[in-house]
Amino acid sequence: MGFSLVVVLVSCYRLYHKKSKNFSFAVISDVQYSDKPCKQVLGMERRYSEALVKLYQVIRWVGEQRSLTCLVHLGDLIDGNETEQQTMKEYSQVCAAFSESKVPVFHVVGNHCLDVSRDTLKELFPSTGCFYYRWEPNDEWCFLFLDCLEISCKSALNEQHQQQVQHYLSTQQPRATRWNGALSSTQLDWLEHELQHCRQKVIVFGHIPLYQEASDAAHLVWNAEQVLDILHRYRVVAYFAGHYHRGGYAVDAHGLHHITFPAICDAPADQNAWAKIRCESNRIIVQGYGTVPSRTWTLSLCKTRHK
Repeated sequence: MGFSLVVVLVSCYRLYHKKSKNFSFAVISDVQYSDKPCKQVLGMERRYSEALVKLYQVIRWVGEQRSLTCLVHLGDLIDGNETEQQTMKEYSQVCAAFSESKVPVFHVVGNHCLDVSRDTLKELFPSTGCFYYRWEPNDEWCFLFLDCLEISCKSALNEQHQQQVQHYLSTQQPRATRWNGALSSTQLDWLEHELQHCRQKVIVFGHIPLYQEASDAAHLVWNAEQVLDILHRYRVVAYFAGHYHRGGYAVDAHGLHHITFPAICDAPADQNAWAKIRCESNRIIVQGYGTVPSRTWTLSLCKTRHK
C-alpha cells in the first residue's frame, strides 16, 4: 500500500475514532516470508513458505472486523533469499498482501526487512525522511514507532554509525549480535521531545525488545538502557516488540509493560499468530489468536510518568 493511500485511510478513521476514547487495533509480527524449506532455528520450526498464506488469513480477519483502527506489523516482512531478484519478488508478494488491508497498516523496520534497501522500504513509511514516527489514534492515545535498526550491521548510514556498530559488537555482551541494532542519538532526542510534549497515554512500538525478561539476553536493542531511561520518565504504558520469535511478557520495575509478540513464521502448520488490542481509559485488553496469549491489565498499575 502506498503511503498516500494510508494517509487517506488514516484521515477517514480519525474522523470516526477520535469521537471515542476506546478503540481497538490488530498486531502481528515477523511474517518473514520466503519461498524456501522449513528450518529449525533456536529450537523452533521456522515455516517460511507458509507465512504468506497466514498473513492473508490475518488480512481477511481484519477486513471482517468493524471496529479496528489500524494494523501494526512489528517488523521482518521477509527472510531474504539467495538472489536479490527472488528477495524482491517475495517482498512484493508480502506488500501486495498488506495492500489488501481495509485499515491503515503501520510498520517498523526489522533486521530482515533490510534485505531490501531502505529506499525500497520508504514506500511503507511516512514521507518524513526517517523510519521513526508518531501517530495518534484518538485524543487520549499516542503511538510512537521506533527504528531499532537505525544503527546496525545492515544499516550503518555514515562513518559515525559504522564506528558505533563496531563498538557495540566489541562489547561481548550477549546482545552484541549482528541481528540486533541501536537507536541513534538523533532518534533518542526525537523520542524525548515527543514524550515531553505528549499528554496522552503512549504505546511505543519497535522490532527489537528492550527488556530481557520479555525476551532473552541475545535479542535486545544494543542501547536498550538509554531507550528505557527515556520511556520510564513519561506516560508510556507499554512497549510492543517482535524479533524474539517465542514471544514474551513482563512488567518492569517502573510499571512499563513489555509484550514481545510470537512470530507468524514460527506458528505451527495448523495455527497462526496475531492479536486484537483494545485500549480503554483504564485498561488494555490483549485478545490473542493462535500462539499469541491473551491478557488484560489495568492502567492504574502503570505510573503516569511525566516531567
